[in-house]
Amino acid sequence: MKWCLPVLLFVALFSLGDTPAAAQAEYGPTERGGSDSAPTFWPAAKVPPALRRPVALALVDQGRRLLVANRDTGSVSVIDTRSRRLVAEQQVAPQLAHLAALPDGRHVLVLDGRNHRLLALRFERDRLILCAQAEVPPYPVQVAVSHHGRWAWVSSLWSRRVSRWQLAMDSSGHLERLRPAGEVKLPFCPRALLPLECEDALLVADGFAGQIAVVRLPQMTLAQVREIPAHNIRAMRLHPRGTHVLVAHQILNDLARTTHNDVHWGVLMSNVLRWVPLSNLMQLDRPVLQGTHVHLLGDSRFGGADPTDVAVTADYRVIVTLGGADHVAVGRQDDYVLQRYPVGRNPVAVVLGPQDRVAWVANRFDDTVSVFQLSPPKLLGTVSLGPQRPRSLPEQGEELFYSGRLAMDRWMSCHSCHTDGHTNGLLNDNLSDGTFGAPKRVLSLLGTGGTAPWAWNGSRSELHVQIRASIQATMRGPEPDEQTVQALAAFLQQLPPAPGVGQFEKTDPRLVQQGRRVFQQRGCAECHRPPEYTTPDVYDVGLADEQGLREFNPPSLRGVSQRRRLFHDNRAKGLREVFTRFGHGLDGKPLSPQELEALLAFLKSL
Repeated sequence: MKWCLPVLLFVALFSLGDTPAAAQAEYGPTERGGSDSAPTFWPAAKVPPALRRPVALALVDQGRRLLVANRDTGSVSVIDTRSRRLVAEQQVAPQLAHLAALPDGRHVLVLDGRNHRLLALRFERDRLILCAQAEVPPYPVQVAVSHHGRWAWVSSLWSRRVSRWQLAMDSSGHLERLRPAGEVKLPFCPRALLPLECEDALLVADGFAGQIAVVRLPQMTLAQVREIPAHNIRAMRLHPRGTHVLVAHQILNDLARTTHNDVHWGVLMSNVLRWVPLSNLMQLDRPVLQGTHVHLLGDSRFGGADPTDVAVTADYRVIVTLGGADHVAVGRQDDYVLQRYPVGRNPVAVVLGPQDRVAWVANRFDDTVSVFQLSPPKLLGTVSLGPQRPRSLPEQGEELFYSGRLAMDRWMSCHSCHTDGHTNGLLNDNLSDGTFGAPKRVLSLLGTGGTAPWAWNGSRSELHVQIRASIQATMRGPEPDEQTVQALAAFLQQLPPAPGVGQFEKTDPRLVQQGRRVFQQRGCAECHRPPEYTTPDVYDVGLADEQGLREFNPPSLRGVSQRRRLFHDNRAKGLREVFTRFGHGLDGKPLSPQELEALLAFLKSL
């Protein structure tokens, strides 16, 4: 896949590696829980060196313990909130995507992102006991629990589904079973979830762009999809009064250019906390932006890249984690600006302690948790999750991809445009084609390592050249050193393509094979040659940009069904329009209805 904007990082679904066996051996025989199949358990003094990469937090035991879900080690760290010290670490799965606590303070739900499972665990005496588990739609990324603890929902990114689960308890109040209670298929890749039990609804945010779906409960039916000018919606929270939904996101302005001024003043990329009236989302006859309030999380001195999570207190204070800027922003709705305070590297999750006195912040690339006092705001301390092992070159690249330090004034990271290695699907006017005035669609980086050259016009034949150009000409950052470039390149080269939507649908294999034949017979493979479904040349596609350019390098078709819009300027609203409206590659000979359905089935399978 081609690359014209700052590159970014791999999806958190794909682990970079578990705790090495050598590190486990160094600490002697493993300690076990209640059975032979119980996960590995380490007391604080014996946690092995590892890159844990914490991604989610939950309080249990009446707030006395904080649980930390570690992505790469698949473990849960236990912190004593009173002494602010690590108590233990326990392996629960190969890789973790998220976790959420039940209201009883005794149970948590954990997502095993590698095996696509939902795990129910009971917390007892600083250990986690497996109560139940269930398969969920592939690539789960977030779990949410109802306020009474009887229901849970799981968003699954690439399979584009949200599933509902009944949490069945035994007579002792122990969770004993996860019962499937329906699912809904969405027109986008979902991530953030917000149950609205006062409305019998669930809000589901687009994992890449700015769509928010309203799912009716308990039927799990899609009621409507609203859209706000946004991308990278990483979190949604309901205001304590129930009047507004707080949405942390970014805004990419397709009318701006990647000039010094447009980046410096936040015209190109904005990082915001948006307060959306709940009624705007629930009622189709209301303009979605009417009465909204926006907090800009950056300014010309400090851009506040990549808001990742938000929490709101009972007295209406908010704290927002700024993942790319290594800060948190704190304040109230009527404050002109939110004040920013440094924490660890890449803060990605925040949870409030009892009485909202402190906030706990997970710092992904430090393997730490910051303890932040809310009134008056100040950092109280930092809890280490354990020693870190040395980072490989691709692992160094991941940290750089999510860092706003590469950009001018920390306005953006590579992830800001190429969300989790994919794309926000929006237009950006940069110099990748040598001119301004012809904004191009941000391309996915998943699978990009084998699809040279890069940029829409194929002008970059070497990946390191494209990396330097993106940092300096798009992000307007300082010239990167060779180590930075090599690390970014190493990370990019290992990114697999996104799985096609058709892999999660019940499609007749014979229809897919028929579509493959249509693909070959119609000459599609001349430009999109297997196995990467691209070629290194440029072709006149008959679709000129604003500067009259008609020749483009064909993007890879692997994972093409996971893109919202197509062509260099997003003029096609989907794969079907590519052929029915624009007749792309058909030379004036339209496809028959049968050929079209077969070809679409094949493309969705890639």
